[in-house]
Amino acid sequence: MNTVLRILLLLIAASLGSYVFAQSGANLDLSPPTVENRRAIAQDLAQSFRELDRQVPQLSPSQRAWLKAEYDDEIARAGNRYTKRAIAAMDSLEYQLHVVKPRTAEILETLARIPEASRKSKSVEVALWASLINQLIDYQYWQAVTSLVERKAIQAKIGNVQSYYFQNYTLQAQNLLSRIVIPHLQERLP
Repeated sequence: MNTVLRILLLLIAASLGSYVFAQSGANLDLSPPTVENRRAIAQDLAQSFRELDRQVPQLSPSQRAWLKAEYDDEIARAGNRYTKRAIAAMDSLEYQLHVVKPRTAEILETLARIPEASRKSKSVEVALWASLINQLIDYQYWQAVTSLVERKAIQAKIGNVQSYYFQNYTLQAQNLLSRIVIPHLQERLP
């Protein structure tokens, strides 16, 4: 393994705190995973996000109507500007559910496509990994997840992570970037 990359990963861990790094599940082995290992990584992540998705309810019709009035219509009425009322709506349980449920579905859709893509085209597979990385570093998503945990609307444990969700999943995203996307661009991904 490249010593510089190992040191860089350790420095990232130190800067974020060992607690965050330990929860992240980030693998210190930066060698590119085999196609079978990549499928296993996708399956493990999918299991974590399926568990999260099962906990997040769909908005009811009345909740959707309330959110539309308090957020969408309010912003439109103000000329596409945020108002105090719209910002207050963003702090609601309904808004957090509105953010988390569809974005979790997008993550699950991406993860579901990776195994089949890995059988057909490495380039398509890596494009899906890049899309997943982009989804995993979505700060608004993890902010909404954290809010749902704090409201006790969902369990704190998501995968092997129990706190610092954005930081932990960003580390996982960096690990995927270092082990899958970059090696593909360097033509060394098995």
